[in-house]
Amino acid sequence: MINESLRLYPPVYGLFRKPQEPTEIDGYDIPTNATVILPVSAVQRDERWYENPNTFDPNRWKGESEIESENPNFAYYPFGGGLNVCIRETLAKAELKTALAIILRKWEFRPVTKEFERAIAITAQPREELLVEIVER
Repeated sequence: MINESLRLYPPVYGLFRKPQEPTEIDGYDIPTNATVILPVSAVQRDERWYENPNTFDPNRWKGESEIESENPNFAYYPFGGGLNVCIRETLAKAELKTALAIILRKWEFRPVTKEFERAIAITAQPREELLVEIVER
């Protein structure tokens, strides 16, 4: 569930990088002084890598190693990757699992807001507040 949530709603929309040497990508020349945006959100919703890419489907991660081996590097990179990967990725995922286990044992969250737009900002966030109903189990 965590990987699928991070696939659909990564913490950032894109990552910014500068090539260390002149590079050509798909016929485009990119000089070393250029800034390249790696669109995390768009890549992780690309139908080349994910069937029904805009659908929340935690079952697609049942065989995580299979998905990762089927897809090219960086088809899933909510925390960046390579030398620039977030050093807290492992801790963040462990904290998420722990927090969810504790919270969901006692509470159920029912969405009141059914649809929302995302704001364009450095970090992913909704344009308006999201409302949920919290019910004790």
